[in-house]
Amino acid sequence: FGGAPSSDISFLKQELSEEKGVTVTTFIQKKGAEFYGLQPTKRDLMESELIILCGFPIYYTSESTINLITEQLEAGKPLMFIASKDVDYQKFKKFEQYLPINTVSHQPREFLAVTEVRPEAISNAVVRFTGADSDIDRWNALPPIFKTETFVNVKPESEIVAYMQVNNVSIDEPMIVTRDFQDRKSLAMLGYGLYRWKLMSYAADQAKGRKEKL
Repeated sequence: FGGAPSSDISFLKQELSEEKGVTVTTFIQKKGAEFYGLQPTKRDLMESELIILCGFPIYYTSESTINLITEQLEAGKPLMFIASKDVDYQKFKKFEQYLPINTVSHQPREFLAVTEVRPEAISNAVVRFTGADSDIDRWNALPPIFKTETFVNVKPESEIVAYMQVNNVSIDEPMIVTRDFQDRKSLAMLGYGLYRWKLMSYAADQAKGRKEKL
């Protein structure tokens, strides 16, 4: 579910679709209760294995759509949340019981932050690329992404996978939090602009390749 068309949704859809056997269905909301193209149905959600909220819900999201999603979350469907500048955090509270965080306050003021994975998170499946300690270095070398002044409480049974750095200063505010509790799995990504990870990393690799040729 997306609150609007975005580069993050395009990035996620492309990356997930490359996984063998995975089908991605997107429901992108207009400025109103309607969606572009496909309208979500109970059957769509019942047949899904994971629900992703990307910049969703927004001001225009209807109560009926929220109820459609929470019905499946109540049944134990895994949930992933990715923030955006336009998330309506009042409506978002309807999803918080299924996520690893509770929102304390929110301001839409935007800034850039680097995702910082610390050594204690190395055992988390989200962090591991190869299973080696160097996976942390790969995470911490990623380009900065966007963040709003949104502050959260992390639930006791949750795990902070990554904090953030702003202007090379480490800050004890979570960026990525996971939860596996009572057979319910969820992940909250409090930054956005994830497409920058691929776009800017690709540009850096290209520049490095040209430099090595010289």
